[in-house]
This record gives sequence, structure tokens and C-alpha cells, in this order.
Amino acid sequence: MANDTTFYISLPDTPVYLKSWHDKTDNCLENGNRPVLASAFTTLYIINSPTSTDLKESVDPSDKFYVGSCLSAQSLFRRFVDQEELSTRFDFVLGAKMSAKVMVGRQLYALKADDTSQTTDPCMLSQARENECTVLMYERDTKTTEGTVLWRLTDSHSKSARTIVPEVLVEWVQNPQVSPIFQENRFSPVFHDYERTIGVLNMFKESIEVQKLLDIAAHELRERKTVAQLQAMMKEPLIVVEGMDATGKTTLTEFLEEKLNAARYSTPPPCLLPLRPFFDKLPEIVRRAYYSLGNYIVAQQIAAECQTRVVLMDRYWHSTAAYGIANETSMGDLPPLGHESYCWPTDLLKPTTVIFLTVSEQVRRERLGKRQGIVTFEERFLNKDQLFRKRLCEAYLRMREPACIQVDASGSKEEVVAAVLEQLELQGIRQ
Repeated sequence: MANDTTFYISLPDTPVYLKSWHDKTDNCLENGNRPVLASAFTTLYIINSPTSTDLKESVDPSDKFYVGSCLSAQSLFRRFVDQEELSTRFDFVLGAKMSAKVMVGRQLYALKADDTSQTTDPCMLSQARENECTVLMYERDTKTTEGTVLWRLTDSHSKSARTIVPEVLVEWVQNPQVSPIFQENRFSPVFHDYERTIGVLNMFKESIEVQKLLDIAAHELRERKTVAQLQAMMKEPLIVVEGMDATGKTTLTEFLEEKLNAARYSTPPPCLLPLRPFFDKLPEIVRRAYYSLGNYIVAQQIAAECQTRVVLMDRYWHSTAAYGIANETSMGDLPPLGHESYCWPTDLLKPTTVIFLTVSEQVRRERLGKRQGIVTFEERFLNKDQLFRKRLCEAYLRMREPACIQVDASGSKEEVVAAVLEQLELQGIRQ
């Protein structure tokens, strides 16, 4: 009897979906005609923490169980990636395990193109033992059946002892058009309402930092107005400036602040900034809940300001959503244009216009090199992964109501300001 388990591995260019069976008969390969997909890796490791080793086979896992598996996988990811000896030889990817086509939990995968060793990598095994993980190693089988690429479990280690497990065949399966993470709202790192934002955070309010965040939100939003009330209060434009790191957002908003006699805000708001380092280390679904909450807090603050003057915002909801999407997809399963992920939340104050600054990668790196301070974990990947930058830009440009107005910010400050002022005038916003 076939075991309907699928491993989802989000590679930068295309997602990989591998299906496993706990039997060796040819029956599990019948009704095939499944496509053979090109692969740059020959060895696959599935790494499970003690809390996620026995991912439940439930077709309807609880939301807390899912988010808990995200936390576990993300923690392992950071530990393994920070090991230089491993990170230079393996590509570590956060993926998921699915049962009966439903997401069960998140997992960490390590991919290796060089299969010179027929046993588990010693350094990999040492790190797994240190973190009390189970490591399952699959190697690409040289024997393939028509139209099918097989993977065979060749080695398995649990803590310090060898674990005997059934032999498993793993085969490529057809890719869906949208990442499974965005096929159900409860798995998505994109937040479209305040209630879900609070709901995800409440799952882990036993954490001191999460409870602090919830306490701050309760104080800041104690007299929270509805979105209709906020929109009615606005008499002056709300202008949002978006873009990747080092595209000139801060420089532009500082100049426009004086030019338009505007008030300048940014997200996350100052009251949440002390908690940012903690949440930036967490998986996307929890991390984006933190940024989402910041958007709701700032919205309450700026509505009153917009009664008398223009407000400039350095990042807002588009940024929160775009990074969540880019971090959780491949180029092959990015939500398509028109997907609900790109729709503005119904209960969040909507800006008058959104300017999206873009620069060439060479210019962005030159500007980033002049910055002082610590380079964030996300910036390291932004610099390394060209396809991540492409996904991020594409996610921004697929946003709707309001859409992003793209402005090339590669030129001088004067040229960029002139281009932005021209776009604002087309939107009816004059100096």
C-alpha cells in the first residue's frame, strides 16, 4: 500500500515535490507518466528536530502544530547555516511535509550536488547529534524506470545511534502552480486582517517577547478605530515609499518631508523596534505577524496626522507581504497575478499612492557597502540569491488596490526626486 506523503522543497528557481512510498514493489510506480525534472543535486538529507521527527499524519493538523513546526525548522535552519563547514558544501532549504495533499508541518532539507561519499557526511552527522536531530539521507538511484527518477534511502541516523527504517523510494511528482504555503490562508505569511495577526501571535504568548508585543499592541490599540473611521479622517495624502534595502527610501522620504512639509513615519513603529531582532529570527508566519501588527499600530497614528498635513511612510503593508511571499516560494510557484495574497487588507488604512523604488543590483550593493552596522540574516540572502531579488520585485509589482508605481532610483538624488514628484503630480499630489 502506497504511503501518500510528499516532500515540498522550495529551490530558488523551481519547487521540487518528491513523493515517497514505504514499499519496493513495481505497483507503486504504476499509473506513472510522471515527468522527469532536471536536478542540480544528487543527495538529499531530511533533517528533523526531536519535536518534529514524528510529524503527525493527520490530514487536518492544528494551526498551532503547523506554526510550531515552522519554529522548529527555522531554528534548525539558522543553526546549520551558521556552520561554515556545512554551508559551503550544502544548500539548506526550508520546505514542508504534506499528507493527502494537505500541509502537515515544515522541515529542513540539505541538498548536495557532489555524492563522493556513500555515507552521511561526518560534519552533517556531528551537527545533527549536537542538536539531537534525525538525519535521513537519500541518494539518486542510477537505476531509473521509464519516465521516473528514483531516490533511495541509503543511510539514517538518529542522535548517536543508527536507526533501522524501512527502505523508501522517492519520485518526482507534478508541480502545482501555486506553493502549498499559499493554497490555504492558515499557512500563509501574508496577513489580511487584524484578528488573524493576533491569533497567530496568541499561539505562542508563553514567549516573553511575544507577550511583550501583545501588551504593546493592547496599549497602542486600546481605542482602535475602524478602517472606515480612519479613511474618513484623512484629508491629506498618505504616500508610501517601498523598495529593497539600499534603494534610497530613507533619503527620498527625508527630502520629501521638507519639500512637501510632510510628517514622516516608518514601520515597524518605534515602540516595536526593540523586539525586532527577536522576531527577525523566527519563521515567516510569525515574523510577518510582528510586522503586520506594526502596520495596524502605525495606521492609527497617521490617520490623525493626515487631517492637517501630508504623511510619508517608509514601508508599509506591501513590504510586509512581498518579503513573506518571496521568502516562501520559488520562481516556479509564486502566486499568480490576481491571487488573494496581493490584495490589500480590508481592515487596514489604505494609502493614497505607493512609490516602489528600484535600482540595478550593482548600485544597490555599492550603497549597501557604504552602510555601517550589522548585516541582517535576510540581507545576506538578498545579496546572495539573485532569484530571491527577482521574486521580491515581482511580488511588489503584482500588488493591487493600490498597485505600486515603479520609479528607477539609480540616478542622482535630484533625478530621483524629480521623477517621484512627477509621479505624485500625476496622482494629483502637488507641492
